[in-house]
Amino acid sequence: MASLTTNNKQKQKTLESKALNEQISLKIDSFISKQQIILETFIDNFIKSDSDIAYNQTLNSFVGNMAFINDIVILDNTGTQRAYFGPYYKFDYKDILDKIKQTTLKDKKIFFGGLKKNPIRKQLIFTMALPLQQVVNGRDGALLAQINMKSLEDEILSILPQDSFVLVFTQNGFLIFSSSDGISTDLNNEYNNVTTKLLNKIKDKELPMVIEEEDNGFISQNPLSLWYIYNASTQKEQFSGFISFYQENWQVCILSIIFVFILSLVISSYIFGTIEAPVRDMAKAIRIIEEGSEEPFPALPTYDNEIGDLCIRLARMLDTIKIKFDLLAEQQHDLEEINQSLELRVGSRTKELKTALNELIKKERLAAIGQMASIVSHEIKNPLAVISNSIYLIKARLGENIEPKIQKNINVIEGEIRQANSIIEEILGYARSREQILNIVDLTLYTKEILSSYPIPNNIKVETSFYKEPLYVKIDMEEMKQAIRNIMGNAFEVMPEGGNFVVKTKLEKGKALLSLRDSGPGIPEEIQNKIFTPFFTTKARGTGLGLAVVKKVASRNKAELILNSQVGKGTKITLLFNREEK
Repeated sequence: MASLTTNNKQKQKTLESKALNEQISLKIDSFISKQQIILETFIDNFIKSDSDIAYNQTLNSFVGNMAFINDIVILDNTGTQRAYFGPYYKFDYKDILDKIKQTTLKDKKIFFGGLKKNPIRKQLIFTMALPLQQVVNGRDGALLAQINMKSLEDEILSILPQDSFVLVFTQNGFLIFSSSDGISTDLNNEYNNVTTKLLNKIKDKELPMVIEEEDNGFISQNPLSLWYIYNASTQKEQFSGFISFYQENWQVCILSIIFVFILSLVISSYIFGTIEAPVRDMAKAIRIIEEGSEEPFPALPTYDNEIGDLCIRLARMLDTIKIKFDLLAEQQHDLEEINQSLELRVGSRTKELKTALNELIKKERLAAIGQMASIVSHEIKNPLAVISNSIYLIKARLGENIEPKIQKNINVIEGEIRQANSIIEEILGYARSREQILNIVDLTLYTKEILSSYPIPNNIKVETSFYKEPLYVKIDMEEMKQAIRNIMGNAFEVMPEGGNFVVKTKLEKGKALLSLRDSGPGIPEEIQNKIFTPFFTTKARGTGLGLAVVKKVASRNKAELILNSQVGKGTKITLLFNREEK
């Protein structure tokens, strides 16, 4: 029965140890992830310049406000240092540079390691390296941060029971944390022999595991950092010798206990009357200051001794502190208001700069396309017109008795001329920028006119469903006509063997809707977000500007453009217009 009880206790202890190890492992994961998120946020928001000076200024500001970061280094894609900031001592990362080059610069992964003990500030630090993409002179690089592990100590200590003995150490026995000393900063730690002994016991064994000879110790491994976590009870049979002595001399023990108890009462009464009560009042006064309470200070005694003198000096000091606390609170409030104002102004300016940059890029791109369109129009379209006229004259000269082979080649030439002209028109249509001429038109009648003038292939069946009442919209008719014709042209091209083309207008949620749906092969989901991008095309021959023109026209006419496509079922493009009153 006693053996069964002991086994149950051991199982219970093992479960408790396992639960504690899991809590410690979660704290380690949280600590590492927190540093990673902070550094990634810094990279996303602040690493924007190609200037070494700008790097150093940005790093100086960032590290100065992050107490847990000792040093930061920026490396270029060759591993050469570009910028450095370290307020404590020079960051030496030569021993891990090869690993950083492989892991961060080459594989684009986060490097975590390089544990060291700072001999100057008595700190345990580790290195985290994150990849930088196209920010170091337009090329990839890496950001190295040397991070203080003091905050990890506070996190682990907050969950440790008082009777536990815990060690955290690396795979080579490097001690990181002990429950007695916290984060290790001693270069000659007394636990080196313990970690070496534990490493020998867990070598080539599956974790987690119980080490029974180590006071039922339990060891596991953190999956993120690969550190070992060991904990064991420190409760031992330390009172067994006293119990034996008590059994042999119980009378002496009882008398000693009674004497000590009476003496304690006498001493306590004296301390309470002359020391404890004044100290309690002083503690209350200090608490009132700390909490910023408006509660009045308790009356401090003025004994003619050291306690009385201390009370008088404390009262004076507390009055001074309270005045300064009030002044600091007022200054802090002013600073918070200034900070809020600055944040709003910085956010507004940043948004304006992004908008201006996007507009500048767009204008430069359109200017480049416009130049190209001008060259194409002059250097290609004119020769095509000459070729077309020449073909017409040749056909006229040959008459109706033209040989089939020659007729076939002439047809090929004419088809290629039409294809070239179509490409030129797409480029000119996208590059052309003119003042809009807005008119209020009935969307249904406008769509019918476009359908009636577009050459629809014989193998395409057009179905229509038009709203019975007028749907007035405000658009540039020429622009929108080009956009709708581009959609129709794309639809007919993807149905070379024939198919159905459905055109519909209706009123939906207060807006005028125009939808055009084909029964073609559909668009794969992975490229649906690219088809409106200029110069993107899946055709063997094409500019990729047809649907880009559609998007541009929709934006200029304040119409919402919606794409719905399923592979094997077809594609539907919808335009939603604000409804106007005639």
